[in-house]
Amino acid sequence: MKLIALLCSTLAISLTAADQPPTKIQLHRPAKVGAHQNITVKTNVRNETSRGLNGKLDRDVQEYTAELKAELKVLEITRNGSLKKFSLIIDTFRITESGFDFEALPKGTRLVSFMKNNKQVILEALEGRDDGKPLSKGIEHTALSEMISPKRENAPTDDEIFGSAKKHVKGDQWPINKARAIEDMKAEEIIVDPKQFKGTTSLVGFEKVKDVNCYRLASTLEATNFKPPIPNTFKILDAQLKGEFSGIFPVDPMLPEMQTTANVQMQFKARFRALEISIKRQIKTKMQMSPLD
Repeated sequence: MKLIALLCSTLAISLTAADQPPTKIQLHRPAKVGAHQNITVKTNVRNETSRGLNGKLDRDVQEYTAELKAELKVLEITRNGSLKKFSLIIDTFRITESGFDFEALPKGTRLVSFMKNNKQVILEALEGRDDGKPLSKGIEHTALSEMISPKRENAPTDDEIFGSAKKHVKGDQWPINKARAIEDMKAEEIIVDPKQFKGTTSLVGFEKVKDVNCYRLASTLEATNFKPPIPNTFKILDAQLKGEFSGIFPVDPMLPEMQTTANVQMQFKARFRALEISIKRQIKTKMQMSPLD
């Protein structure tokens, strides 16, 4: 899921609702094998974990920001045209953690990524090859997997979750497809009760970005009392999930999306015998795409 709240680009020019007739909404833009695009991604991740045992409290906080500029090439697609396997040639990839900024991978590094056993694989690979050595499971791997990831073969498209079969005008709002969203989260080992889940998508307005007529969508979803991906031996005391997403999409469905943002927050408390844990996690991501073909 592509998960909001973003100020209009300085390149964007707002249009009035009167300038646009009811518009067909299409978030999913099928990829083409061999297509190239430049991507710029910025992600901020904050994890806060507390553990209480026999009156003693242990608290750990990790926060980092990662910025990536790279050329992406589509290597394989799913049956519905989603990105199944891709390569990245790094222009810049930097991470800032605890006030220390460093180069995560050098310019020119080529990576190949795909899903295997429902887990993302990232390889360092030479040009022309789809195999290579696995990228070390450090913060570089973690940050990359938060920034961009391939789709599972049977994963729902964004249209199936956030889209609408009807045409819409500025200000329209519609419910997300709860069943498909819950199914997608289940694949991530997050179990949600439909009665404790809600979400909507709205057509915020129309903009012109780099001379391309576009529309901006915004979506929100909320879930409570869900089961996070932890062992069944833990009793869930409280759980909350909130996601805010936005995107800029060309009115022409043959053109790729221009920009997406996501702000996802998850927190829960759980207990196993004398051990009580509390986890708070927030991920903010902004991605901009520019086709090269």
